[in-house]
Amino acid sequence: MARDEAYKRLMNSRRWRRLRAAVLSERPLCERCLREGRTSLAVEVHHRTPVQWGRSLADKRRLAYSPANLESLCHECHVRTHTEMGRRDAASERRRIERETSDFLRRFYGEET
Repeated sequence: MARDEAYKRLMNSRRWRRLRAAVLSERPLCERCLREGRTSLAVEVHHRTPVQWGRSLADKRRLAYSPANLESLCHECHVRTHTEMGRRDAASERRRIERETSDFLRRFYGEET
C-alpha cells in the first residue's frame, strides 16, 4: 500500500498512539482469533477500512480515529488480513473508482459509461 504524507502524519501522531493503546487495553485479545475459535494476545490495531481510502484529510482522520473502524489483532492475523485485502483491494478499488466516475458523468454530463 502506498503511504501518503497525510497517512504518515496521522499514524505518527500522539492522538493515534493514545487511541491504539486504549484499543489494545480495552480489547486485549485478537478479535479475529476469537471469531475463529482461538485465543491470542492482540499486539496490533487494524483499520477495517483503510485510512488511505479517505478522499480528504477530514475523511482520513475519521477513518484513522474512529473506534468503530478499529480491530485489535495478533501479528499473524494482521499480516493475514492485509494479505487477503491485497488480493481483493486492487479489484474492489478499481470498481469503486469506475462506479464513482460513472455516477459523476451521469449526474453532471448525462453520459452513460
